[in-house]
Amino acid sequence: MTESTIWINATPAEVWAVLADPRRYSDWVVGTTESFGVEGEWPDEGSALRWETGVGPARAGDRTHVLRCEPRRRLDLRAELGALGAVDVHVELVADGDGTTAKLAEEATAGAARVASPVVDAVNAVRTAFSLERLKEIVEP
Repeated sequence: MTESTIWINATPAEVWAVLADPRRYSDWVVGTTESFGVEGEWPDEGSALRWETGVGPARAGDRTHVLRCEPRRRLDLRAELGALGAVDVHVELVADGDGTTAKLAEEATAGAARVASPVVDAVNAVRTAFSLERLKEIVEP
C-alpha cells in the first residue's frame, strides 16, 4: 500500500467539489488522460466512470467504481486496470485550520497489480504524491 498526505489551502467542501466532478478525474489522477462515460450519479456508491491512458494510438482504459462515499470526508474507489487487476483508492479529507489535509492511499487488490516490489512501490508512492499535488493545484485559488 502506498500513502501520501498534503495540506490544501481550501475547505473540505472546495476539495470535494473537484473529487465529485467526474470530468475532473483525469485532471488530478496521474496516469489517466481522459475520463468519460459516467454510470449512475458520480460519486454515489455504485457509480462508475470510464477512463483512458496512453499516447496517440497507444491507448488503454477501464473503469473506476465508487465503493464508499461520505461527501466532503471520504471517497473509496476501485480502479480496474484490465489485465493488470485492480487497485483500491482511498481519499480522506480532514478540516485542518484554514484548510484541508488530504490523504490518498492505494492498495492493489487483484491480479498482477498485487505483485509487490521496491520499484513498483517507489513508482506508486511518487504517483500518489503527484496526484495530490495536482489536486492541490486545481483547488487552491
